[in-house]
Amino acid sequence: MIIITKSFILRPFKQSDVKNLAKNINDKTIYNNTLHIPYPYKLKDAKEWLAKTVQQYRKKKPRNFHLAIEIKGGVVGCVSLMEYRVVIKQRLDIGWRGNIGSRGL
Repeated sequence: MIIITKSFILRPFKQSDVKNLAKNINDKTIYNNTLHIPYPYKLKDAKEWLAKTVQQYRKKKPRNFHLAIEIKGGVVGCVSLMEYRVVIKQRLDIGWRGNIGSRGL
């Protein structure tokens, strides 16, 4: 799935996004407002997350689905659909994370 607008593109992640991802997610504000993003966010973290994300694309029924937010050719964040199963309840979260605008992209 690819969504193209005048100001951004939503698309599946690619392996070549790893450096942009590490650079733009390494932000204390993002860390403070998310549950699973470490700080500092290193290239190693981006590589591990990206490998899991690309693996999810291959599944028929993925539990997590992430799209890159691309602005001016660089990945600045992510839109995610994530399924959580906790005891008896099932929950679907939709969220975004990233550093849109503050990195000069």
